[in-house]
Amino acid sequence: MIERLVIPEDLAEMPPGPGLAAILARIDRSCVNGHDMVTVMQARARQVAHDQAELLADIVEVAHCPPGTFNSPVERLKGLSRYPDDEVRVALCWTRRAAGEQLTLAVDVVERLPDVYAALRAGHIDIPRARVFCDVLSVLAEDVARQAAARLLPVADGLTTGQLRVRLQRLVITIDPDAARIRRDKSVVDRRLDHGLLPEGTAFLGGTNLPAERAAAASARIDAIARAARRGDDERTLDQLRADTFLDLLEGLNTATALSAAPSNMAKTPTMAAPFDPGQADGTNRQPGVGQAPGIANPLGTGQAHGTTERPGTAKAAHAPGTAKAADTPGTAETAHTPDTAEAAHAPGAAEAASQPRSSETACGDTAPGTAGPASTTTGPVRGGVELTVPLSTLMWLTELPGDLAGWGPVIADIARQVAEQQRRGRWRFTVHDGNTLYTGVTRRRPTAEMADHISARDRTCRAPGCRVPAHRADIDHIKDWAHGGPTEERNLGTLCRHDHGVKHHGHWKYRQIAPGVYQWRTALGHTYLVPPERLDWDWDTYPYDSPTHIR
Repeated sequence: MIERLVIPEDLAEMPPGPGLAAILARIDRSCVNGHDMVTVMQARARQVAHDQAELLADIVEVAHCPPGTFNSPVERLKGLSRYPDDEVRVALCWTRRAAGEQLTLAVDVVERLPDVYAALRAGHIDIPRARVFCDVLSVLAEDVARQAAARLLPVADGLTTGQLRVRLQRLVITIDPDAARIRRDKSVVDRRLDHGLLPEGTAFLGGTNLPAERAAAASARIDAIARAARRGDDERTLDQLRADTFLDLLEGLNTATALSAAPSNMAKTPTMAAPFDPGQADGTNRQPGVGQAPGIANPLGTGQAHGTTERPGTAKAAHAPGTAKAADTPGTAETAHTPDTAEAAHAPGAAEAASQPRSSETACGDTAPGTAGPASTTTGPVRGGVELTVPLSTLMWLTELPGDLAGWGPVIADIARQVAEQQRRGRWRFTVHDGNTLYTGVTRRRPTAEMADHISARDRTCRAPGCRVPAHRADIDHIKDWAHGGPTEERNLGTLCRHDHGVKHHGHWKYRQIAPGVYQWRTALGHTYLVPPERLDWDWDTYPYDSPTHIR
């Protein structure tokens, strides 16, 4: 029996520095239980961030030193010395590229964004987050970049690098849409195809600096074809099917023939042993009656309440009798809503317009429910859905607020309007909100699972701490298992991606919904995290404060 070592009570709040370093140096990990080891790990991460901030400051200081010898007087250059990265490179035995990248990061953090340096030195953020600040804010003028950083630094410690990047990108577009547009246009000019061999003898192939809206549509089409094939007897994983479909389309092969003719050694995959196998990370497992009708082939799932769009052409969206146009401005998508919500949709912070693929015949051809059938040809009707979330005011040309392509991130207003214009034939869905979802509806075709639609609109993403998997690619989970008496009610349903669904069922994690869209998680080692709703507004006085909070 190992005697438990009790860690200091204030270790969780202790600031980094010599004192914390001394305490951590005396802790014997083998005598600390799991719950306390998490606290020790967090404290050491703060200390490491502090030391990394000091290293960046050292690098900057070296870069400002003029040539000299061991007994030279203390002097500093106003600018950087001529070859500062080379001094760093040889002293730390780094490659020239690594030294150059670290020097650029150091100058950005220490001199251009001093608040980011202070947060890093205090252990509130780490090097990866500091790098995200520097990368995303590089397009802004120095004073504007500092203001933007100040807005998100208070909550950056509760955001993953992916979440932080998306929020910063959206903020940059909001603050200076012209700069974001110029950066995007310059980047598209440099679009290219990358390819090469990997050490294993396989290859990589992909495009860089592509237009985001076209890349999203192409990716969604590949996903739709792959999921259609998965409904048949094909035993390949979804990732394998996507990769093979990608090559088939580029080679001009008939997709259905290519899918059925796959080599047997590529097709064999393990059978899923449990309904919540975390290895099936991209699967969708909505229970019948909760998220998707059995046998309906919808590549993006049902129940995405604000933003799943199809891309079938440019025909005008139909308006049901008694509905109203949201805009008559040329070149915008027309968003219909019922009369009793029209005023609400125009109220400040009130509405988002989006579209969703219609049903199996649009997504995967004429396939009867419950039957399997891969997509027919490379030029057939299979179209992937593009999930777009955008303020109604942007579609009406009243503001330049950014839109959001699910799984891709923020896009400038012009791109959001172009994507919306391409979805005019699709079924449009609207969401009325004041930051939190108040109501959702569709312009035509009543949803097959209204409750699932509302839950997807409410949650928007997987509700595990830090997860960004869109709701349309996630499961709708009974928080208290249905088999154990959990009711199929909104208060007992939450959105979880396949991985976090497995964590909940097999990883000894638990969660509960303490208010609509507000979840409290307890990890296997006993730490509790609060996950608030994914906010829908663009009010920057409140928007950033939706990050997971570590309670204890």
